[in-house]
Amino acid sequence: MPSDKATGTILLVSVCAAFSYYTFWVLVMPFVDNDHILHSYFPDRFFGLAAPFLIAWTVLMSTFGYIGFLMIESRHPSDLDSSGRVQTVRLSSHSRF
Repeated sequence: MPSDKATGTILLVSVCAAFSYYTFWVLVMPFVDNDHILHSYFPDRFFGLAAPFLIAWTVLMSTFGYIGFLMIESRHPSDLDSSGRVQTVRLSSHSRF
């Protein structure tokens, strides 16, 4: 099993390589001629924005889904009636809320 230092080094090098590749792809490749050989090493520019957007959307929706799940599962048993449903609270018309 590799040591923590070796694992950290591998992760750091991997992340730096991915960041450098993405930065070169998004910031430099638009200024390179379309018939240049470098374009064969990079996907279409559309994916330069679509992929991070989809990743961010997935993380955001997963976070909201997890928070919603926790909110549903954390109901106190006294909030439930005998059939297991949440009791509805009706406010009177004279309530300040």
